[in-house]
Amino acid sequence: MPQPPSAPLLLTLKAATWHRHQRFDRIPFIAALGRGTLPLAAYVAQLRAMAIVVGALERSLAASPDPLVIRLRPLLDSRFSQLCADLNHLVTPGLPENPPALGQALALARRIRAAAPADRDRLLGFLYVLEGTTLGNQVHLPDVRRCFHLPGEAGVAFYQGYGEATAAHWSAFSEALNEAAAGIDTLTMLEAAEEIYDGLEELYDRLLPLAAGAGSLRAMDLNAEAGDHLVPQDQNLLQAALRAGERCWLEFPYLGARYGERGLRFTDSDSAWLATLAERTATDAIDQVLWLGRILARRGLPRLLLERQLALLIEELGAVRLPRQMKLGSLEVAARALTSERCRSLSETTFQALRTELAELLPSPRQRELDLPTLLAATLADQRAGLPDGTGPLLKWAAEQGLLAPGPQEEAQALLAQALS
Repeated sequence: MPQPPSAPLLLTLKAATWHRHQRFDRIPFIAALGRGTLPLAAYVAQLRAMAIVVGALERSLAASPDPLVIRLRPLLDSRFSQLCADLNHLVTPGLPENPPALGQALALARRIRAAAPADRDRLLGFLYVLEGTTLGNQVHLPDVRRCFHLPGEAGVAFYQGYGEATAAHWSAFSEALNEAAAGIDTLTMLEAAEEIYDGLEELYDRLLPLAAGAGSLRAMDLNAEAGDHLVPQDQNLLQAALRAGERCWLEFPYLGARYGERGLRFTDSDSAWLATLAERTATDAIDQVLWLGRILARRGLPRLLLERQLALLIEELGAVRLPRQMKLGSLEVAARALTSERCRSLSETTFQALRTELAELLPSPRQRELDLPTLLAATLADQRAGLPDGTGPLLKWAAEQGLLAPGPQEEAQALLAQALS
């Protein structure tokens, strides 16, 4: 059970993490910023990386139903919007990417996403650290202005934070947390704060010195296990692709239950790669999507999930300005090809009827949370379309996880076998 701290919560956290501020001041990025010698490429890389981290936290907080989180939301401006404004002002197409920093930012974002929305106290630990950077940024705001000749508000919104109201915002934030301290697991919150401090130190260590030969981003920069193929180089497109993957991940809790953080990494790299298909012809995009669908199906991911990810990707890309060579039409045609193949193998009417019957056989809350009936029906459609493995491995995994007792498992197997014939 949460234990009330012996001192106000924020004082406890500050005392436990004070040494972190001293360590940050010794990081080369911060030292160069103070001396006025920080390269613009390092500054822009910081903004790009923090947009990934802060964006993940803001989306997690927005999805949380917890009353304390809901109470805190009006106290917090969107720092992701500030970062986007800065990056839009600093239009620097010639600057190289920093894949090591980007990779670390994505790793941090995955940790945040893995905690949301259930683990409130971990999210609060992340928030404490990231919201606390508004205070440190105020100290370094004059350094940023001097370094990059940014006398006004443009290009420094992230460092400006709440401006003259920063202290008042921090006071209101602290007061809200202190008032709720009796219901917060202080140790969990502190562990999360330490975790994100560790991640931020690694991130800032990778910002400077600039990596020799840094250039085009590749899938392996998002996920070390992915291939050496290109991903969108434009930050707006990349962020849109990552948002689509994140939305798909949250929509299907099965992904987290079965694949964990490794699955998150592949969600990022696959979604980024899918976005590049908007530069291909429709025929090429169809071939590539059907190929990926076969690969994912062999790994336990019915192609219905890929259909949904494409739909979300199209929606997210439609909200940003696309380069002239990119057309959403190729992605739309590829998505329709997946849908058509699924419906040819199992009509929508039959699919829904099978899903309903399976839901009656598998009524437990956990089965409903993971939407096992839909996954099984979608896997059967893939099997009828000629893809290997089929529903057997999915049923076996569900049984191993304690989701299926022997009786319901046998009934589901019989129903699926009948539908397959």
